[in-house]
Amino acid sequence: MNEYKAFKEIARRGGNIAKNTRKNLEKELGKTVISNQNALNYEYIDEKLLKEI
Repeated sequence: MNEYKAFKEIARRGGNIAKNTRKNLEKELGKTVISNQNALNYEYIDEKLLKEI
């Protein structure tokens, strides 16, 4: 179970890095980089998996 927590923390840190990078890029460009064409489609995410996390 310790490995799971370690991987979860690594994933969280990676997500924060990606978020900060996106926000910095958007600030530099002066516009959003997220569009309907490249946004994540949450329709396919399994609800049961989300509840386990």
